[in-house]
Amino acid sequence: MTTRAWIVLAVALTGCGAVKDEENRQKNIGQQTADISSDTHVLGEASAAVNEVIRVQDDCEAARPLIPKANAALETASARVRTVTGKATLDGLKSQLRAIAQSCG
Repeated sequence: MTTRAWIVLAVALTGCGAVKDEENRQKNIGQQTADISSDTHVLGEASAAVNEVIRVQDDCEAARPLIPKANAALETASARVRTVTGKATLDGLKSQLRAIAQSCG
């Protein structure tokens, strides 16, 4: 009889652990969603600044004054981006802006 009680106790504790793991997983999904939402907002602002430069990249006289503003937006975004995908997107934006800055000297 004692062996059965231990088995029942072990199964019950395992079940409780699974519930706790599920709660943690749900929190992780919620946090991931918040991170993605935050990155979307942050990258939208940085992307808008870089896109202003990209639109006038053929006219260096118009692009030069916009480059520092875009660099500042990218630096701000760099400190606030949370996801790996967001960081990769930010690196792509930095690369585009760097290429335009170099071509406009």
